[in-house]
Amino acid sequence: MLQARAQELVAYPRGKSAMVLYACCRSDDTLQTYLASDRGAAALGRAVAVGARWIRFGVSPHPEVELGRLLERFVTRFGAPPSANTSDNDTDN
Repeated sequence: MLQARAQELVAYPRGKSAMVLYACCRSDDTLQTYLASDRGAAALGRAVAVGARWIRFGVSPHPEVELGRLLERFVTRFGAPPSANTSDNDTDN
């Protein structure tokens, strides 16, 4: 699991948050492989472009499920996904 936060708060339809990206690798892969891939690099590039300055990593036995939960919770709270996320949920499929 990966999350990227901006230094400044980003405006969303229902509030502000510093979160700009949630991403993960497939459960049968590594985060290092994801970040070295074109998709992982593109996700981090989008995050930096919208102000990401901090990246945090975490471990989950089911990263795709956890990513879905985090995105759903974010959209419910803020009315849109984090600004650097795309419709493919930023997994390396």
